[in-house]
Amino acid sequence: FSEINMAIIHAIILLLTVTSISSLPAQPKAEDYRLPEIYSPTSYHVELSLTDDAFTATSNAFTGLVSIVFSFTNQTNYIALHAQHNFITIGRITFNNTELSTTDYGINNETDILKINLANAIDIGTAYTLVIEYKGLLSTGDMYGFYKSSYVDEDNATKYLATTQFESTYARRAFPCFDEPALKATFHFIFTFPISLNVLFNTPQSSNEANETTGLRTVVFDMTPKMPTYLIAFIISEFTCTIGTSIGTVPYQVCSRKESAATRELAVDLGPKLLQSLNNFTNYDYGRSIQKMDQVAIPDFAAGAMENWGLVTYRETALLWDKNESSNRYQQRVATVIAHEFTHQWFGNLVTCKWWSEIFLNEGFATYFEYFTTHEVLSDWELDKQFVIEVVHNAFGADALENAHALQSSCETPAEISSKFSTISYDKGKLVHWKIINLKKRFLYTGEDTETKWYVPVSFTTSVDSSKFETTTPNVWLTPTENLNFTLPENSTWIILNNQETGYYRVNYDDALWDHINHALLKDDYDGIIDLNRAQIVDDLFNIARANHIKYSKVFSTINFLANDTSYYSWYAAFAGYNFLLRRVGDNSPLGQAIASDILGLMDKFYASVPISTLKESDQIYTHSQVLALTWACRLGSESCVDEVQKLFSEYQTSGVRPNRNLRSIVYCNALRYSSNSSDWEFLWDAYTNAADLATEQVTILSALGCTKDSSLLTEYLKKSITADSGIRSQDALSVFSSVYTGNPEGVDVAFEFLMENYKAIAEK
Repeated sequence: FSEINMAIIHAIILLLTVTSISSLPAQPKAEDYRLPEIYSPTSYHVELSLTDDAFTATSNAFTGLVSIVFSFTNQTNYIALHAQHNFITIGRITFNNTELSTTDYGINNETDILKINLANAIDIGTAYTLVIEYKGLLSTGDMYGFYKSSYVDEDNATKYLATTQFESTYARRAFPCFDEPALKATFHFIFTFPISLNVLFNTPQSSNEANETTGLRTVVFDMTPKMPTYLIAFIISEFTCTIGTSIGTVPYQVCSRKESAATRELAVDLGPKLLQSLNNFTNYDYGRSIQKMDQVAIPDFAAGAMENWGLVTYRETALLWDKNESSNRYQQRVATVIAHEFTHQWFGNLVTCKWWSEIFLNEGFATYFEYFTTHEVLSDWELDKQFVIEVVHNAFGADALENAHALQSSCETPAEISSKFSTISYDKGKLVHWKIINLKKRFLYTGEDTETKWYVPVSFTTSVDSSKFETTTPNVWLTPTENLNFTLPENSTWIILNNQETGYYRVNYDDALWDHINHALLKDDYDGIIDLNRAQIVDDLFNIARANHIKYSKVFSTINFLANDTSYYSWYAAFAGYNFLLRRVGDNSPLGQAIASDILGLMDKFYASVPISTLKESDQIYTHSQVLALTWACRLGSESCVDEVQKLFSEYQTSGVRPNRNLRSIVYCNALRYSSNSSDWEFLWDAYTNAADLATEQVTILSALGCTKDSSLLTEYLKKSITADSGIRSQDALSVFSSVYTGNPEGVDVAFEFLMENYKAIAEK
């Protein structure tokens, strides 16, 4: 029953995600959401005013004025642009200095299109000016558009800020605009707001005047370069900033709430190095576009980060890192997310896709460079290798599903556009930029085939090659119309295709070749088969068996070499395969228990190579290996692992000193998983509420609280996730749910029942 519920939960989560994006009772035609391709905006002038009330819990109001200079490329009798009726109330519209009647315009509540009827004929190519005065509302129901966020400061006072997230279709919530990526223009912004606050925008300030009489400050910003609406960003807050090293003439700073200032150090240090690396690679200096780079951590943030030109915004866990409290994994996340967003300053900002159907180009470039730009700066982290197991393997899995969309496919509505921001766009998209690799035959878990045929570049290594796996250039090409035949060198006993797994394809061998590869892997040096190709073999085996092309007995016999393998990459691939099996058969089933016993026996050497008592925090791969080994050993019930983490948790309860930052997630989760005492859960919940200034610690605890087997505690925890003022931010509600249904087999049924009983509340959250 738990396994069935798990599948249903995945489906419902997808449904809830779509529902939260768009809950339209009757959908217009898809094309009705698009603007006619007859408008060419040149510039925007925007004035936004907020009073003290907007930064309290009682009001969300602001006033706005937008003046748009644009021309027509074809004859028409109306203007169509975007405005979201829930957040924008039109006060007055003038077109070329003529005020329009309220009967001349209206907003379609379903498509967000503001249609303005014109009384007179227009001249094609002539510049017209449209001025709209309006009242606006800050969003508080989600974290999109111009929205309100909050935090508690060191004096226990609640502070509010107004910030933005416009990608993909949310600029229309802040000001009426031509809200499509191809319709680039320049933007000039003026903000008026309480004198005690400050404001950040895409460009540098050109003036800043405080009026002591009114208590308001007015800040004018430099004109932006031509850019799409979705990259506009602004933040009005009490944030402070730490100035870093300039990149050429470009000033650089990292900003956040004052209480987290000490955790900006990593971003302050790494940011300029990553940006300079991209300057060098592209041979196009960032400063030619915008003369500043601000990075800002937002307490409430829906995504991981957003590449707004010159003003990149982040969830706090993606930018702020405490060297004494946050794990190496979070350190790596901060570095790679910064690299990802900086890549967008070129791929996405400087050069922008015409429509959202091409978003894989934006995200593919950025997700590729997040690994390889960071690798350029921090080569000892081996991110070039981590790319293979984290990205290539993940893309394979997503692409093998029946419902996987093509990299480029049509999307018109906001919901369809949001669906394009998927694993396919990010992970498969980055492989397009890694190597232009195509498939001979689409690999589907269902075994179904398509008629599409491709050219496949094939690299390989044989047992007698002197430089095994070094070259990734194709030895031969597999064509759409011919079989590939070649003769192995004399005395060669095995061949392995896809050196370093640089090709986007899986490889299956006949039984004889699998046996030869198995024999080679059992040698002391694996017969020269490198770690990435050992990981490839493991990943291919599990997934080919999953597709029913080979038997699992072949998988288990071939991966016996893991008993002597301590490579992080081999075991990362192995645990991914085992995780799929255990989720399907159930950890607590007789078959699940048998598999767990086999894994523990097989991983004995790997587990012993990274003992919990030996920390090497400066060694990234050792630390990743240690966390991986301990996570699985404890999950599978290793007595030594469970004893160790329970001891560390008990010491924490006694001394108040948190466990080692890299072991914390393992200690917290497994202390609760193997505890029958509800006070342990309450202790960790209190630790969560007391860690408000350390986002990484809070997220680590949230992931662990779902590990308890106590169904009443799990239900209470889920209720907290949808309860206002519980201390759990909206952005973390899904993490709570995920921790419950993945933390233990017992949590699946609890999560399923909670979903069925609280569907509406969850959708609203």
